[in-house]
Amino acid sequence: MNRVSKEWGLALSLLVAVGALAYHLHEKNRMETAISESQKGIAEIRETIALKQFWQSKEMKRRLSAIQSSVPGGKMTRFEIARKKLTLSAKELSGRQLNRLLGKIAALPLQIEKLQIKRLNDHYRLECRCKW
Repeated sequence: MNRVSKEWGLALSLLVAVGALAYHLHEKNRMETAISESQKGIAEIRETIALKQFWQSKEMKRRLSAIQSSVPGGKMTRFEIARKKLTLSAKELSGRQLNRLLGKIAALPLQIEKLQIKRLNDHYRLECRCKW
């Protein structure tokens, strides 16, 4: 009887040790996941802060003004920057000019609310409204 109780005690202690190891590994994995999620959150917050600083800076208005100067002559019929919104209209744009203008708009951190492009013979007409 003494030998059987020793075996049961050994089996029980082994079972407790395996359970403790499984619990430890589970908690370690949970902690690593929590750390990873918090690091992702911190990175997103930093990116948001950087974008907010960029949007509030004069650099944004300078870059938006550079869009106006990229279209030659009287082709830009409307260009307004007011209350963190850009409204522009252009007419008689060639394909290359339209591509350059849209490339400059797409390179900025803007949310495009309206983008309307109409083809008239071999020229294009553009209406765009963006906000930041």
